[in-house]
Amino acid sequence: GKENRFFTNYIDNESTCQVRKVCEATMNIIKGKTIPVDVMRLKPEKGKVMYSLSCVEWGAIYSAEKNKNSFRLLGRLRTVCSYINTAVRRWPNDFKLSIWQSPETQDLSNRVNQSATSRRSSVLTESSQTRSYISSTETQPLTSLTNGLLEKDWKMTSLNAIGFKLLLNRSVLDLTVWPAIITKNAFIHQGWNRTVTKDAPITIQPEESFKSTEFTLCPYSTEEQWYSIDGEPFEAIPLQCSVLHNKIRIFGPDNSNIK
Repeated sequence: GKENRFFTNYIDNESTCQVRKVCEATMNIIKGKTIPVDVMRLKPEKGKVMYSLSCVEWGAIYSAEKNKNSFRLLGRLRTVCSYINTAVRRWPNDFKLSIWQSPETQDLSNRVNQSATSRRSSVLTESSQTRSYISSTETQPLTSLTNGLLEKDWKMTSLNAIGFKLLLNRSVLDLTVWPAIITKNAFIHQGWNRTVTKDAPITIQPEESFKSTEFTLCPYSTEEQWYSIDGEPFEAIPLQCSVLHNKIRIFGPDNSNIK
């Protein structure tokens, strides 16, 4: 399917025509070719454990993408209209997000954040709203998932954000957070880019990147919010995310992007 993110992110070969993709997928099943796949384990503060093959999203960007079909009578302009509607209703549509990061892989994030330091610092000097963006260690309410993590040397980062996206990328969790200093015009411009170029990647700047094999995400908002987990809605509550290596096997070529 065109909306199958797992296929497009890990197996899809863009240089191959659609007919060949169907034939290759069929032959993989006939020949019994399988490959191991990592799975994202999601343990909420309450409720059953869930699993994801693709991503976890939340925030203004997800809301705009989810609601764009409400403007389907406008044709291709439905995407940008949905972004405008999201921005006009309330901006910044932000929330407090606490990120608890496993100590074993904090060095992965350090390398990512060092490469973005110069870009981020230039943005910080241009806005009087930067206090809402700067990472801090201010105290947040502890939950059953975060209680005791400080004693285990987990790193906690707290910031105001308009959204985040958590991807499973080659056995590592890749978390991208868009801070609350992003302007309304930049947000709407992103909607226009995705109108002109279908499924264009999210390129709003600035952004914060974190990498680890385990995160605990604690969003705080006065309004009811929902995650998107592999495209399905789920109540936005504290969530513990980890990687299960080679948990399942799927039909696929040996040269897929997963390995």
